[in-house]
Amino acid sequence: MRQRRLHFELPVTTEDDLDIRTALSDLLVSPCFQDLERDVRDVSVFRILRIETWELSHASLLAWLLDPRASHGVGAAPLRRFLLMATSLANAGDDVLDAVDVDGLDLDSLVVETEVPVLDGKRRFDVLVSLPPDDAETSRGAPVLLVEYKVDADEGPAQTSDYAAWAARNPTFESDARTRLPLLLFLCPLRDDAPSPAKPFVHVDYDAYLNWIDVVLKMEVSTRARMLLNEFRISLVRRDDVMRGQFDEKCSEVRRLHQEAIGVLTGASRQDLAAYSSVIGRHEGAFAAIGVSLRKQASLGSSPLVEAMRSRLRVGLRPELWRQKGRDELEWVCQPVQIRVNEFAEADPNGDPKFVYLALWMPRPKKQVLRYVLGFSPCRWPIRAEERIACDALTESLRSWLRTILPSVETSTNARAVVSMRLKMPGFNEPVDDTPERVGSAHFTPGLNAIPPSRSESDPPAS
Repeated sequence: MRQRRLHFELPVTTEDDLDIRTALSDLLVSPCFQDLERDVRDVSVFRILRIETWELSHASLLAWLLDPRASHGVGAAPLRRFLLMATSLANAGDDVLDAVDVDGLDLDSLVVETEVPVLDGKRRFDVLVSLPPDDAETSRGAPVLLVEYKVDADEGPAQTSDYAAWAARNPTFESDARTRLPLLLFLCPLRDDAPSPAKPFVHVDYDAYLNWIDVVLKMEVSTRARMLLNEFRISLVRRDDVMRGQFDEKCSEVRRLHQEAIGVLTGASRQDLAAYSSVIGRHEGAFAAIGVSLRKQASLGSSPLVEAMRSRLRVGLRPELWRQKGRDELEWVCQPVQIRVNEFAEADPNGDPKFVYLALWMPRPKKQVLRYVLGFSPCRWPIRAEERIACDALTESLRSWLRTILPSVETSTNARAVVSMRLKMPGFNEPVDDTPERVGSAHFTPGLNAIPPSRSESDPPAS
């Protein structure tokens, strides 16, 4: 019998691509890279079932955990911690329930529901927690907690405003002395370009949500509840908009130990990497986790509007202070901040640079609106936990300084944008609308257009 031989097609090594091959080998044999890859490949049952982005599934699991009579086995303990978390985030001056009010509630009697129709069926509450009915003729008691749950979708038009108006008409309790409204939570990932929800809603991002889940996991929950929570937790920590604790630390460790190899790969051209496409494809998730973008993003082409804005801004931005970046999108980086960050990185005893910079950024116009923003941003993706903390601290510091010297300035209230402006651009809806002819007929001056500053902020993207 003729023996069959397995045939492997290996890329031919030349002097030109030897550095790429060495860099890949350096990472593949690294124990810390292998450990990171095991985490990346740890897929949750939510992804296997393709429900990791289904809001109804997320909200149903949350409602089950909050229900004091559910089969998780720990009664009202999760509900109590969730309500106390909500009170700690509530804004001062809002007439919503506080921790003392929550402490006086009979939590075991509260009713938890999902997909509750309101406003003549035009809206549905994702999760509603309410007091038991006062009598047999009442279908539902006074509301205690309302959760609007988002996974990857944005808020619908006036959605939280409608819910806030409903809550104002349906207080938890009221008397001559005081009125208390239910707690209103907007539970969604950190969205840098989304407007803040209507008051008295408070935003709970997935980082705070994960902290609550970790608290519940420390309780004596049932075996089934522990399995569900662990699987759900895996699906959340794989998101790029979540600060992922140990996972981020592993990414930082790989970057620190293999900085030279990662630099070779990120600096290589698409053509140079093509010979190793099979290797790169097998480990794509781990490479992406450490900020190595091996699949180069296709260009959107030239943007006449961005070019026009760049020309106008170049007149007012001094070259010794601002350095131009970007092609399809406009970006100017503040050089003194970049220099100071580099100096700080060199002085870092851990040798792990903090890639944070201040930039003026503007994407292509979308939905007839042109936005440009001044803000801090990390210049790598995914964002690491320490970089996010640094950006937030720098942003708030600069906001405070601006409010001091310019009391009328419209500072941002969302994410890492310090100040944000929007310009009306009629006719600019998609990239195909960005033509020289249309730009030539659009009369605009940055910062002096008819539209006032907006609360709909955007954060400079990772570069």
